[in-house]
Amino acid sequence: MSEDLRMPDAGNPTLRLGSDECWELLAGTTLGRLAVSYRNEPDVIPVNFWAAEKNILLHGSEYVRDIVRRAEHQVVLEADGRSGSSVWSVMAKGTLRELTGPAEIAAVERRKLRPWTLTRRVLYLELEPSELTGRRIAVGPENND
Repeated sequence: MSEDLRMPDAGNPTLRLGSDECWELLAGTTLGRLAVSYRNEPDVIPVNFWAAEKNILLHGSEYVRDIVRRAEHQVVLEADGRSGSSVWSVMAKGTLRELTGPAEIAAVERRKLRPWTLTRRVLYLELEPSELTGRRIAVGPENND
């Protein structure tokens, strides 16, 4: 990792991650959850995504697009994973927009991001993060299998 990678331990079980490490962790995974709120009703949708060059692209169905529109395009993408004796979680809060221009769609298709679900129509979405946060949490010895 580009930053001084510190690992959590019993004395400091939770570490906040810097922006660069958050981006590197997102770039190493493709499954996350998209969270939205509409009229005080939360909704969480599993999504596959592609993160690189401080950019996040997602696939979505018309169902996802409709939920995001009701939430006025404000979303949180959350992804997590495990590495060694710790787990990590990264959240990207921001605005989601549908990519509609032929050049934008061609650029996404060149990245070969493929949807995991069967859907009649695939929509391409871009998340522009206004805030990126993450943390790494130590796993107890009984969970280090």
